Amino acid sequence: MGTIPKVIQLLLVQTPDEPITDIVMYTGPSRKDGLNEGEYSKKYLLDHFNQLNDFPQLKPLIETLSNDQLQELRAQLEENIHTLNELVNSSDEVTNAAKYFAEHGITKIYQVAVASHAPRCIQLQALIRYRHEIPVEQFWYTIAADTTFEGTAPNDVIVAEPPHRGDDPAFGVHPSITDLLKQYYALPYEARQPFLKGVASVLDGLTEYSKD
Repeated sequence: MGTIPKVIQLLLVQTPDEPITDIVMYTGPSRKDGLNEGEYSKKYLLDHFNQLNDFPQLKPLIETLSNDQLQELRAQLEENIHTLNELVNSSDEVTNAAKYFAEHGITKIYQVAVASHAPRCIQLQALIRYRHEIPVEQFWYTIAADTTFEGTAPNDVIVAEPPHRGDDPAFGVHPSITDLLKQYYALPYEARQPFLKGVASVLDGLTEYSKD
C-alpha cells in the first residue's frame, strides 16, 4: 500500500479513546488538473473511495463496516483532510506540521511516508526537536508505507551515522563519511556528478582493501 491507503488503515484500526481528528497534506510545486499535490491526492482518494477494498490489507477491515459506517468514514476523510500550503522540503513540512498540531492541541502525530523516505523523516524529526521547534508534549511516530521511490527498494537507503563508539578505528577521524555526505548535498547539482565519479574512481583504486 502507498501512503494514502496506509492512512486509511490507520483510520480503520484507530481506537475510540484516541481518534484521528486531523489529516494534514502539504504540497510541493507540482500541479495536475489545476490542483496542487495535496488537493489532487484528496480528490483522487474520494473519487476512488469505493475501490479501497481492492487492497488486500484493507479488504477485511472494510468488510466489517456497515454502509452507514462507510459513509461516515468517507465524510471523515472529506472533512478532516486538510490540504495546506506549498512547502520547499520535508524539513519545512515537519516544522509547519508541528505548529499546526500545536495550534489544534494535538499531541500524538503519525507521519506516514514511503518506505524509502521514512528513515529521512525520522532524522528530520530528531533534528527539528533538537532545535526546539517541536513542542515537548508532542510525540511523533513514523509509519512506513509498503511503497518506495520508483525503481528503488528499502535496502537502497543508506543510513550513515557519525562514528560514535570508542573502539571504532574511525572514531575522531576527519573527514568522516557524514562529513563528506554533508558536503555532497551542499554542492550544486552540476558539481555532484563529478564528485560521484571522483569517489567511484578512488574506490576502484582501492582494490587491495576489497574482500571476496
